[in-house]
Amino acid sequence: MASLAGRTAIVTGAGRGIGRATALQLARMGAAVVVNDLGTTVDGTGRDASVAAAVVGEIEAAGGRAAASAASVTDFAAVERMVAEAVDRFGGVDVVVNNAGSTTAAPIWEMDPDVFDRVSASHAKGTFNTIRCAAPHMRARGWGRIVNLVSRAGLVGITGTAAYAAGKGAVFALTNVAARDLASSGITVNAVNPGSTGTRMVLGAVERARAQGGADAVARAARLEAALQPPEDVAMLIAALCTIHGPGVLRRTRRDRPLPPARRRADGERRERLDRGRARDDDRRIPSLPARRAVLNRARNRHPVMESRRTGCRRSRAPRCRSASGA
Repeated sequence: MASLAGRTAIVTGAGRGIGRATALQLARMGAAVVVNDLGTTVDGTGRDASVAAAVVGEIEAAGGRAAASAASVTDFAAVERMVAEAVDRFGGVDVVVNNAGSTTAAPIWEMDPDVFDRVSASHAKGTFNTIRCAAPHMRARGWGRIVNLVSRAGLVGITGTAAYAAGKGAVFALTNVAARDLASSGITVNAVNPGSTGTRMVLGAVERARAQGGADAVARAARLEAALQPPEDVAMLIAALCTIHGPGVLRRTRRDRPLPPARRRADGERRERLDRGRARDDDRRIPSLPARRAVLNRARNRHPVMESRRTGCRRSRAPRCRSASGA
């Protein structure tokens, strides 16, 4: 993979899961990394500065450069200070990975308005703040890479995730707008939807589904487990999008490791269903050539006195009628 030597990256939510794996991968590629993490619980409460510090220790132990940040991404002034410190310490900001965010599970009729504001803001407002503060520095350098983490919850919806889905949906929309706003400055903005990954959020969803009971919930938990991928797989894709070749890797997202057996079976069954559906559609909508000829022959047999008329090299749709005498 291309080198990021001389580049500076800010990774939010980098203390655990996908964020941690991404920070470590970018550091292995030569980037100086600002490891931003409040060390909160999954629902965004509490603080633990040692979480970010531990990742910085891992990077420095491997010979890399890193700095810890406990800035809350929902606090614009704090994000401004974090970006300014990155510029002062490492010389600029070239890469931003927006991974920070919290979640909570509750049906919409029980969702507390304050919880909704806190969770959705951790994604939507947090992503805006980091892009807004980093973009001027990237534009001045004429180069930048921004990667935002989104989720199926924000794209198609998942039961009981109103606050999380609202935040992730906003991030997806913001990605589309930022990509257009910044393209002329040599800055790419992409979104990554990781699917089922071995993180606190996904593993927590599996446990909640099991605790809920019922056939549907148990089946949902089984599907999530069958599709689990390590955070390092997602980090490789994110890192690829952060390189100078980033635009060229779009739509080339394949796994380098075999899928779990259950996932392979599910994918195979889904492809078979799609193929059968396409075959039925083809049979219904597009008659074969012999069938079309048979229809035309029957039509000619029913109307023997009608024929087509050619005029030059153009064919007229108007029929010509001849009398029985041939006049």
